[in-house]
Amino acid sequence: MDELLPVLRVGLDILMSVFISAGFLWLGMKTAVVYSGLGRHNSYCDFKDLIWVATLPALVAYIPVAGFPLSIVLLFYLLMQVTEANFFEVIIMVYISRVAALVLLPEFMKLI
Repeated sequence: MDELLPVLRVGLDILMSVFISAGFLWLGMKTAVVYSGLGRHNSYCDFKDLIWVATLPALVAYIPVAGFPLSIVLLFYLLMQVTEANFFEVIIMVYISRVAALVLLPEFMKLI
């Protein structure tokens, strides 16, 4: 049973990473579309699509040495495919989502 504990911990870490990333990407996407004047027709997708977009980079991030840069490239590529947004629009979405995560995550952690 003790040998399963690290595997369960990594699985829980990936699951939390996926849902937190998808939630903040959704918030970033909504904010970018509404407040920065990005096209409403092409820069919007469902939350379930963002869960799939967040899953692959979260898994790739565990590859030693090259995982983190590959996960960023994969995140941008998948967002561009799912939302049909251009690179600039995806940069705005990701930037807003990361700023929101930096501001809101400490407040969420106080509640736990």
